[in-house]
Amino acid sequence: MNGNCHNSGVGARKADGPAASDACVAVAAEPEPDPPPGLFVDIVIEDDGWAAIGSPDDLVARLAQLAALEIQLPDERFEAALALSTDARVQTLNRDFRGKDTATNVLSFPAMDSVAGARSPESAIFAGDIIVARETLWREAEERGIGVRDHFAHLTVHGLLHLFGYDHLTDADADVMEQHEVAILAKLGIADPYSEEDTYGSLG
Repeated sequence: MNGNCHNSGVGARKADGPAASDACVAVAAEPEPDPPPGLFVDIVIEDDGWAAIGSPDDLVARLAQLAALEIQLPDERFEAALALSTDARVQTLNRDFRGKDTATNVLSFPAMDSVAGARSPESAIFAGDIIVARETLWREAEERGIGVRDHFAHLTVHGLLHLFGYDHLTDADADVMEQHEVAILAKLGIADPYSEEDTYGSLG
């Protein structure tokens, strides 16, 4: 033999010792590791105006981590998509999917029927899509006298919770959702967004 190992589907390495030039030892290919558990968000920036708040990557990653802990997600890998977009784009989606021909600050489109039944041992579980309207976000932050990044953090958390079954259709549901939002934001030093006024109705 020429001492070269031919690999056809499985790994191969040259044998050690005196027979090294005459034999190869098959080595099984390393299995793909299971995806790490947690909540991971893929961010898509659809409008250049978002550059004004700086990179959202670290903030969104931290919010996702805190949200997963706060609502005690199962030990699976969940993924979501977050689009940083415009009023015009959000208005179109709001009209087409909710029958409301107006912009709103954030929309969520859950992809799961329930978290309890979400199990995928070999791949990530897609939780759904979130889209935030830049102009509405900026305007609301200015009207309420709060930082744009703080309001963005609130809308992101709000959108994430919607993907996992939380809603504010009733006062009781709104109370639960609000408590989770406030707890998550507090861990980043962000003030309670509901302390001054009831904003349930203005959130997507």
